[in-house]
Amino acid sequence: MADIVRGGAPPLLDHYEGPALVETFMLPIARAGDPKDATIVARTPSGGRVLAQLSREERGLLDQVTNGSLELVGQTGMIKAAGSELLRWSI
Repeated sequence: MADIVRGGAPPLLDHYEGPALVETFMLPIARAGDPKDATIVARTPSGGRVLAQLSREERGLLDQVTNGSLELVGQTGMIKAAGSELLRWSI
């Protein structure tokens, strides 16, 4: 019944640039305690789903996530291409 109400899974986009709302993310932490690149799962305004990276170069943003002062889920940011196949998310 839940599948009928919810509908099908949104399409996973191979390429997208523009605004996107974070649905979930994974932030691995190195042994030394420093955050690595985060993997972002986000939704586009048209309902598509896209995977992107939040680079460890965004250290200030990652520090806010790890210390609890910023919740990424629900945040809208911009996705931009960063190389041939890499997409980057940022606020």
